[in-house]
Amino acid sequence: MQSDNDGADDADGDASRASDPLDPGAGGNLPALLREALKQPGVPSEVARMTIAAFSASSHSGPLPPAEQIRAYEDVLPGAADRILSMAERQQAHRQQLESLTVKEATNRSWWGLRLGFAVSVLVVGVGAAAILTGRSTAGLALIIANLAVLAGVFVYGRSDQRKERVEKDRQTRASVPAPQIKPSAQGEH
Repeated sequence: MQSDNDGADDADGDASRASDPLDPGAGGNLPALLREALKQPGVPSEVARMTIAAFSASSHSGPLPPAEQIRAYEDVLPGAADRILSMAERQQAHRQQLESLTVKEATNRSWWGLRLGFAVSVLVVGVGAAAILTGRSTAGLALIIANLAVLAGVFVYGRSDQRKERVEKDRQTRASVPAPQIKPSAQGEH
């Protein structure tokens, strides 16, 4: 009778140890100081469990789940891994198609803007030249100079806009992960 009871106690003991947040193996990468703080009397076990869960939680970002999850999906539903990969490939192709279309349309709009700007500029210079030839040289010269000033302004504004865009893209590509802030140690401060 005692051996049956001992076996039950061992099973219960194993279950309580597995869920014991103070068990050194349960905390995974929990810092030693935090583990000691959780062992202090009066710390609710729920707080300890939540703290351990927060330190052992992992996150993933990307078009595909981690390999362990793909294996688990494949175990539950054979062929699921291939379906997941196919779905990711289709989504990537769709995204690339949209990006390509967006770039082509932006280029097309830019060329149309250049063509129309050239046509308007030629028209204004023609009107200015006609004004000069009909005896209104001041008005004609003013039109031609204003046209040149507007063209120069558009050029300068376009260059400035391109420079800002390059700087922003450069900032985005270099800002992958911020550098950790190193605080001065308590020993160095007096």
